[in-house]
Amino acid sequence: MRAYQEAYLSDVVENQGKLFDLAAQNYPQKDTVDFINAYMASKTRKNIDESQAYVNTMSAAELWDYFRKTEGYQLKEGKALEGFLPDWIGEFYAYYQWYYNIPSSEVVKKVPVELSDIRTEYRPGYGTFEKVRIIPSQVKIIGTPEEVSAVDAVQLPPLSYRGLSAPVEDTVVLPLPDGLRHARIEPERVVVAFSVKPYTEGEMTLAIRAVNVPRGYKVKFFPSKVKVRYRVSVDDYPRLSESDFSITADMSHTDPSSRIIYPKAVSFAPFVGQVTIMPERVEYLYRKE
Repeated sequence: MRAYQEAYLSDVVENQGKLFDLAAQNYPQKDTVDFINAYMASKTRKNIDESQAYVNTMSAAELWDYFRKTEGYQLKEGKALEGFLPDWIGEFYAYYQWYYNIPSSEVVKKVPVELSDIRTEYRPGYGTFEKVRIIPSQVKIIGTPEEVSAVDAVQLPPLSYRGLSAPVEDTVVLPLPDGLRHARIEPERVVVAFSVKPYTEGEMTLAIRAVNVPRGYKVKFFPSKVKVRYRVSVDDYPRLSESDFSITADMSHTDPSSRIIYPKAVSFAPFVGQVTIMPERVEYLYRKE
């Protein structure tokens, strides 16, 4: 069932766009967003949801006067929305709210789902080297404009997994962010997933690449190569090569009183983990080109 009769849809969509545009164009020093929030939560807009013909057939100008008198609303100082945006917001939301049968006092906002704390313990010889996947990665917050506007993300509750030796796919209920009493989340659950595989350890000897070397100089390292140790799943080990690693020494971070620098693994294959470099530090010498 739709929010109101389809016979009114065209007029409501058009007039709401014109109404929001009227507020923005006629009052450039007033807060258009505050007006939109107040209007969508108002009794005036609820009357439209309830298909009250007297209100549903009003023009944008008539609706503006009716809303301000009925609700006692006063525009707030601020900045008006510019260009076609107010008209587009008005029309889009009117149709969206009608199609999905969402009360006008509620707004919808799509936000990311984020990990807050995850602890994992693996059986000997097992591990994961890929990012945790959250499915879906975004959810809808539906509620009053005041509540929804305060939410930028939904945090997963602390998660703990022990004795892992197989891939994880866990359905987790999403908690409402603090301070929300009249909002809801759709969907209410997401899937937390990550691979768990048997791993092996490997080692490569790689050259150090200098970056940010002063102009007119070149640098020599002692030793010129380091050992890179890592963990990788047994399945991925055969496809690993030297080109999957980048070991650099940033010469802009050197201490003039020292000839010591610490190389870093600035990039490596996404399926590799626990990368260490030996030795941790090397000596260097500048030479003019």
